[in-house]
Amino acid sequence: MTKKIDDNNTVITPSNNYDAVRNSASDNLVFFKNDKSETGQKISAYLSTILDSVESLVPLMKNVEEKSHLYDFSEQVKGNGYTSWLKNAEVVVNRTLRILEEVTSRRNTYFFRKYHYLKEIKAYSEAMESMCVIMNYLLLMMSWSQSNNDLLITDHKPHFFDVISKENKFVNLFCFYGRLSCFQFCDSMATVLKALNILMATFSEVYYSDGFIIDPLLRGSKYWVDPEVRAKRIVNIAKYASVDFCKNYWFLGEVEIMQRIPSIMLPSLQVNKLIMLDPVPLVIENVYGKNIDIPIPSAHIGHAAIPLRLLSSSLRLGMETESSSKSGFKYPSDSLLFHCHGGGFVSQSSRSHENYLRQWAIDLDIPVLSVDYSLAPEAPYPRALEEIFYAYCWALANPSLLGTTAEKIVFAGDSAGANLNVALTMMCLEYGVRKPQGLFLAYIPIIMSLDPSPSRLFSLIDPLLPMGFLNGLVKAYTASPDVYAQSTDHERKLRRNVAKSKGFKAESPAENSPTNGEVDPKTPTEDEEGSKPLLMDRTCSSGVISRWITSLSTKLASLSPSPSFADDDELEKEVEQEQEFYVPVDSLVFDFQKDPYHSPYYASDSVLMNFPPVKILTTDMDLFLDECIVFGKRLKSLGVPVSLDILPGLNHGFLNFSMVSNEANEGAKACYVKIAELFDNINSADSSAATPAEECL
Repeated sequence: MTKKIDDNNTVITPSNNYDAVRNSASDNLVFFKNDKSETGQKISAYLSTILDSVESLVPLMKNVEEKSHLYDFSEQVKGNGYTSWLKNAEVVVNRTLRILEEVTSRRNTYFFRKYHYLKEIKAYSEAMESMCVIMNYLLLMMSWSQSNNDLLITDHKPHFFDVISKENKFVNLFCFYGRLSCFQFCDSMATVLKALNILMATFSEVYYSDGFIIDPLLRGSKYWVDPEVRAKRIVNIAKYASVDFCKNYWFLGEVEIMQRIPSIMLPSLQVNKLIMLDPVPLVIENVYGKNIDIPIPSAHIGHAAIPLRLLSSSLRLGMETESSSKSGFKYPSDSLLFHCHGGGFVSQSSRSHENYLRQWAIDLDIPVLSVDYSLAPEAPYPRALEEIFYAYCWALANPSLLGTTAEKIVFAGDSAGANLNVALTMMCLEYGVRKPQGLFLAYIPIIMSLDPSPSRLFSLIDPLLPMGFLNGLVKAYTASPDVYAQSTDHERKLRRNVAKSKGFKAESPAENSPTNGEVDPKTPTEDEEGSKPLLMDRTCSSGVISRWITSLSTKLASLSPSPSFADDDELEKEVEQEQEFYVPVDSLVFDFQKDPYHSPYYASDSVLMNFPPVKILTTDMDLFLDECIVFGKRLKSLGVPVSLDILPGLNHGFLNFSMVSNEANEGAKACYVKIAELFDNINSADSSAATPAEECL
């Protein structure tokens, strides 16, 4: 019998829920076999499926559980993608039992909602079947990694997806985006993520309706009340939507009203400035005493300003401010937190991450410098890395402008930002530039390929990063423009022919709108706390909301239905034929380059062994959980001081939800603790000068 994992990732004795499911399903099956109605017979069929599934699931889970511990980070830090899937299976079994017991207690009552429970039992029968399929996937991965117990399945022939396609074994995605949506997360995050999925389905109706607004919004109302209709739409979005859709949807969090929330809910900062850094020739002294030229970012988009956000809870000497008085200023801090935000390399900004950056700046009481690097697909790899390397070298050359002596520097980042900070550390080693004294990495991806791992299979059920989105982000950042463009061909299947609709159509924007409807990520908003540019004059636009409307209107106008797919019935037919596939088969074709600067998995030992102390934090339901474990183990084997923390019940990207979930807020505090430990552990001998007293002038 399998074991269940509690909230602290410890193994506890299982309940008798498997036997209870058998007994309850059998009892209900006897009852509904006597119900000759169509609904009653369907319920009987789904109950039989549950019985068959539980018989198959128990031995499969036992086989996975027997070897799952071999993939843990250490004896003290238990957990990996295998054990997380065992936990998910336990949750599905427990919730199936709850539904069966509800049916048993209510089936003889006058107000028994037979059709409602048909939908529930159908969803849970599909989930139970799917868990059996997933356990078989996991056992296949285990068989491929027997020689080295590696969680990442790379370069295996045949490819994982070729095998499962040939065997025709697929997970039913609809149940996990419908009635079981977000079942794997804690309650507070599940509520938020369900709402976001409903919003995404509704938003997609407008986005793919040729600029019409009213009619799509009315159609979108059904997603709030019908889980099956919502699930079908979300699965198709996840399968066919382009990165452009993701960017516009995720950009909803950047609108002005959302940007003001941290200012309202969190303590204010003395400094929150947007610095427009104009890349000019820069020469700094490296650790070997030689002057070196720092490359000016030039890939893909040529010369462009680099936005940096400086956050500080205290005014410090040297910081450029609008105040001429030095009263109340503190001495420069000896520390600097250099931050890169997440967002899949294609979206978000330092401002969308203020909800936790503000709190870190307050709790640490040091300056925080966050880089708004250029985003893919317009500026793919290596543009972002070029920019953060230049920004870091500029900070080393000009620490006084940031209110710090920069004797202690720690890099921090989440997701894509964590990946960039690892690449930045490797760049420092390559150029002989001073490396940081610590790295904090939250849920870091370390390989930009489409290869699977147990935790990457969470993309089959993840509400924020489903498999299609994940594949699109990887290609947008690392693939050639032609390869990325080909990957968007399937987006036409999400468009609707609403040319005859009476709904309001968004007008085309003025000719001076951003090219291709994209918002210029480098344009500062007017309401920054001290937003006057420090290093480069730049004209502000008329506000985030107006720019977003302009961007969205342009995008909607550009997505007119293809003449050959103007008929909704034709689109539905093609989509129906591909229903079982997780993503279009041709989208899995990808000429992956093993570049360690975007995939640290391929970095050499001689580079990684020179890394500073590293603290990695992830969650048990993070798609990149296994990559965090693999990277941590690799560093540990090379003698690099490293720690790994696995938080329960949270999603990838939980830091962005720290204001709406208590558990996510506690996770953000755990991140702060790890960052503080990195600073505390920096040997004072590494500092070039004594730290001045923290007194006000």
